[in-house]
Parts: sequence; structure tokens; C-alpha cells
Amino acid sequence: MARWVRGQDETRESFAYEQLLLATLRPPPPGVPVSGLDDVRAACARVTSALPAGAFRDAMRADAEALSALLLRLVCPDYAPWLTLQVDIIGHNACSRWHQDNYVGRAMITYVGPSTWLVDDRSVRYDQFQATQGTPSAVSDPRIVPDYESIHMPPPNAVVLIKGRLWPGIRGGVGITHKAPNMRTDARGDPVIKRLMLKVDLAVQRPGV
Repeated sequence: MARWVRGQDETRESFAYEQLLLATLRPPPPGVPVSGLDDVRAACARVTSALPAGAFRDAMRADAEALSALLLRLVCPDYAPWLTLQVDIIGHNACSRWHQDNYVGRAMITYVGPSTWLVDDRSVRYDQFQATQGTPSAVSDPRIVPDYESIHMPPPNAVVLIKGRLWPGIRGGVGITHKAPNMRTDARGDPVIKRLMLKVDLAVQRPGV
């Protein structure tokens, strides 16, 4: 798949994207039906349909179903009714600064390229988020996470679960601190390899609205 990914153009939008409403809202959003498990499975097939046909596409579809089921076991749809599935091809367009996210949670797999980096709360200097605002990541990274050895770097194909700021009962309202991995670049400053990722998110509010 790495050869296929190299030939794909990176865009600011996801390579493939699906969004589902899993619980009844009051008032209901116009034109958005409430989806069931069969609809989730159908969305997993659609979001992977643009990949080359074969065993890898089938495996990613199965992974999308498994990640969706994992999140729905952990968080009630009545609390987090919006499910989003994304297939992303990432080169330059990455979250290269340490941060937390405002969604409920994300389950993801990186198939090509290095996976997302994460750190334990004890390794984070939270006062440096504001203090380094507007500085390059090369400056902010070591100030927010001074101990490079504390960074957890999951291998490719690992399942990564990220609890966001809205995860039910999370202590202090602070999700896990994470960032895109530091990438090797060529003489032109382009990443040597693009990343291929599957992301499944749960959110309280409808993303993108």
C-alpha cells in the first residue's frame, strides 16, 4: 500500500469521509436520519470503497467496523450521538504541535507511516501550551514535553484510542496529549513518506457545523 499512497495527492479534506447520527436529538437536525448498526456497517464499506480492491480494502473495512463497535461499547450514543469515519492521506497537513482534542474520543489505525505520538499526563507541562502559543513546533514541543523518552510511539497497524476533553468522567476535563509524529523530509522539505490512517470519532456536537 505504501506505493499506492505515494501516488495519491494530499488534500486538506479527508480522502474519504462518512458521518452518522446514532441517537435521536431534540430538535432533530433537518434531513439527517438516525442510523442503526446496519447503517454503520454500510458507512464502513463506503468510506473504504475508494481504496484499491483486494484484501487490504477488505481488512480496513473490517477495522472500521471493529473501531466503531469499540467506541460504541465504551460511550453511550445518547451522550455522543455523532459518529464520523475518515480515511486520511497525510503529508504536510498534520497536527504537528502537542494538543488535546475537543471530541469525545477517537479510535484509529495508521497503516502506512509512523503512528500518532502520545504522552502520559505526568510528562506534560500544561503551562507551556499558552506560553508557547504561536511558536514553531520545534520550539514548543520540548517545552510542553521536555522528556523525549516519555513519548509513546505506537507501531504501524496498532489500534490507538484517544480520549478527548469530552470523554465521560475524564479527570480535569483534559484529554490525552498527542501530536503527529516528527517526519523525515527530503531536500525540498517534503515528507519522505505519506501516512495512511483510518479514524473513527465520537462527538457530542455535529462536527463541521
